[in-house]
Amino acid sequence: MTERRILENVKHPFIIKMDFAFQSKTKLFFVLEYCPGGELFFYLSQIGRFKEDAVRFYAANICLALQHLHASDILYRDLKPENVLVGDDGYVKIADFGLSKENIRTNHDAKSLCGTAEYLAPEILDRQGHGKSSDWWAFGSIIYEMICGQPPFYCKDKEQLFKQIRNDNPKLDFPFLSDNARDLLLKLMDKNAATRLGGGPKDAEEIMAHPWFENINWYAIYNKVVPPPYKPQLDNPASTKHFSEEFTQMRMTPQDIGSLAEDSGKWNQFSYTDENDM
Repeated sequence: MTERRILENVKHPFIIKMDFAFQSKTKLFFVLEYCPGGELFFYLSQIGRFKEDAVRFYAANICLALQHLHASDILYRDLKPENVLVGDDGYVKIADFGLSKENIRTNHDAKSLCGTAEYLAPEILDRQGHGKSSDWWAFGSIIYEMICGQPPFYCKDKEQLFKQIRNDNPKLDFPFLSDNARDLLLKLMDKNAATRLGGGPKDAEEIMAHPWFENINWYAIYNKVVPPPYKPQLDNPASTKHFSEEFTQMRMTPQDIGSLAEDSGKWNQFSYTDENDM
């Protein structure tokens, strides 16, 4: 229901739009706008890493989306390339609000250990309470991955991975990293949530003012007048060529999760139709 409320109330060019929500006797359904460009992860896996100017463009899209969520006291909590979708215009949108949390005003309001391992901020691992600042850690992690080709801390052994996140600095001695990018990543991946870039009361404004974004016209990005680094080549508006067959070949098999109808009216407010889609 949290995801359902957020999708209804949040309207932004870089956040996925919900057109409908409905239910059957055993399932809940979200009908979301289609982003035919697929996941940002798809392009990273194909290309390896992006040029810095392209990363800056995608990062600007994501930054404006997080700024909008944070202004409504919503913590996103699952930023990763798989949750960033590419629209037919080449701009990106963040999707999947299943781990998001409402009414987050400080850096200590959320307590759950949740998210995707490689992008978890140290304060989430330490269960000391976390907040909007943890989204900016993940933001730094996704910028790093787009530029360098893999997350800043990567290890198949989860315990070792968490140890690195808590104690190590990300490797930043790559020759292709600009000085401003290096400085931005260090400040976004500050282990201290309070001193992290974006972790104070100014939130996104602090990040938007960093020299790495100096040539970004935020108004032009928001209004989508900046040419994107790549526009998906589509055979038709319903093309699925940018999605993995893991999803396009997925069978719609019924799952027995019990009858929603018997759940004492818990889902009465779930159904939704966007007034513009009537």
